[in-house]
Amino acid sequence: MATAPQIESGGLRGYFATHRTLDTYPTGWYRWWMLLLTVFATIVSFYEFGLSSMLPLWMPSLHFTLDEFGWFLVGAVFLSGFSAMAGGPLADRHGRVVVIDVCLAIIILLTFANLLMTSFWSFVIVRGSMNLVAGL
Repeated sequence: MATAPQIESGGLRGYFATHRTLDTYPTGWYRWWMLLLTVFATIVSFYEFGLSSMLPLWMPSLHFTLDEFGWFLVGAVFLSGFSAMAGGPLADRHGRVVVIDVCLAIIILLTFANLLMTSFWSFVIVRGSMNLVAGL
């Protein structure tokens, strides 16, 4: 009697299919370290690489100041944090994969919505929505 499906394919696909599940869930300090590392990687990738590279182009074309952008960042961080509190129960109810896939689809649509930004408030709506969804 087989207890798990056997993976016959090789290569990268076979590696991921074989190693996708966890035998033991991380606990203790290792779990907290992984959480901290994930949070820092998210902050660096989303805010440093996503916003700072476009900021010199957005500021003159969308007519906002550095102070307004600073206030937006403060609000965006809190918005992401509060939406993460809702993301946990959503993932428990519907499954992590479903929540991640839906959020990825929404982020893709919102990425194209960047083309619709014409003012500071449209920037706040589009990028704030991206922060809300990214927190989930």
